[in-house]
Amino acid sequence: MIGILLNDSAYEQDIRELLMAFYPGQTFAHEMQDDLDFFVEGTVNEDHTEFNLCLGHLGRSSFAAFSMEALEPGVRAELQAAAESSVLKVDYENRFETKNKIKRRLYVLLMQQTGKLLPWGTLTGIRPTKIAMTKFAEGESAESIFHHMKDTYFTSNEKINLSIEIAQRERQLLSTIDYKEGYSLYVGIPFCPTTCLYCSFTSYPIGKWKDRTHEYLDALFKELDYVAEKKKGCTLDTVYFGGGTPTSLSPEDLDQLITKLKATFDFSTVQEFTVEAGRPDSITREKLEVLKKHGVDRISINPQTMKQDTLRLIGRRHTVEDVVDRFQLAREVGFDNINMDLIIGLPEETLEDVQATMEA
Repeated sequence: MIGILLNDSAYEQDIRELLMAFYPGQTFAHEMQDDLDFFVEGTVNEDHTEFNLCLGHLGRSSFAAFSMEALEPGVRAELQAAAESSVLKVDYENRFETKNKIKRRLYVLLMQQTGKLLPWGTLTGIRPTKIAMTKFAEGESAESIFHHMKDTYFTSNEKINLSIEIAQRERQLLSTIDYKEGYSLYVGIPFCPTTCLYCSFTSYPIGKWKDRTHEYLDALFKELDYVAEKKKGCTLDTVYFGGGTPTSLSPEDLDQLITKLKATFDFSTVQEFTVEAGRPDSITREKLEVLKKHGVDRISINPQTMKQDTLRLIGRRHTVEDVVDRFQLAREVGFDNINMDLIIGLPEETLEDVQATMEA
């Protein structure tokens, strides 16, 4: 167990997330206990201009051996600064700078203790490509973005280059749509065959509500009319059906819904029309044919895992074979753009299970 002992909780989450990156699976306490492996102590002064950050050990502390010469200049400089003083000069009014100063200092202390360098450095809680995308939008070059991510987050060269590459791909995709003045439409279908163990989305079992889906569709149609009026004159770029599981609806309901949608909105500019077919146990040939008839060009078939015991444990009533069968059925109907969601960290799964799922 790791202690997080702070006199101010403003940066507790940032500290905890970085600890979780170095010590996955650890638990945390917020007061001194005899069973702590070690503790992080952070104290800010009264006027919020200095933050004292250090690691404490109840027993004998040990440090991993590593070569200073192998460290990036920024990491080496931070480590040297930590050796000279545990006090950071901060400006609490500037959360971005203060957060990153604290995380950089904690990073080198944990690096010194574990001997580990994290590929993403201090980055937690944000999509790395968002950083690169924002910088590109501000007119910065790939080179300046590289140095920013290196200096600010201690990110590895490999991961920085990956972030920049993906951001450039995203920018290329965005260049073909009117993403500033246009809009994307999300249509939510709150029904599922069952509710999975991990799910936090709003959904209801279709078996219980199948005779009343028309009530939901009636309300949805009114909202579609309202949105269409409000967005009149704007460009519709993409359409996405999510949920729940949209293919929980009957073929007749799906046909009625998409017919209404296309009669209400101008689809001439739509570049991608996606429907989550999600749960293999919700997919039939009839439903796929309805989607294909209406020009849906991307669907998802989401196994989450290809381990049968896990599927049973998380409450999914389909089999691994069902996933393969429905995928092949979708190909047969004519879908050539199918994405598949996987969840890493499902209960009782091992690294070998994840590898087997990825290979499958």
